[in-house]
Amino acid sequence: MTKRKSNPEELKRSIRFKAKSIEDMKKLAAVRGVSVSDIVREFVEKGLAVDGYKSDIYFITEIIHKELKEVLEPQINRIVKMLMKIGKVSAGTMYSNLSLIQLISDEDQEAFY
Repeated sequence: MTKRKSNPEELKRSIRFKAKSIEDMKKLAAVRGVSVSDIVREFVEKGLAVDGYKSDIYFITEIIHKELKEVLEPQINRIVKMLMKIGKVSAGTMYSNLSLIQLISDEDQEAFY
């Protein structure tokens, strides 16, 4: 493995790990062909990124809701309008049926008398 050049933007820290964790990191580093330090940095950066997402979850959720509303609202309005038309047609059909029943009922009464 090659030694990394020090970067003025990087700081060095000493960290204690359990022996099992060190062995697991060494195995992973060997498989990937990188240093254990690279593995540790990768995991720390991923952990910080996940934590960053957690703090921004409300902002992200708000964006998702806004986008969904923009996409779904026209479709919902269309469905509501269709349901209103169906309601009007149903009411008209009910009125027609009642009128027809009344007409038939009146004719039956006249024939009875």
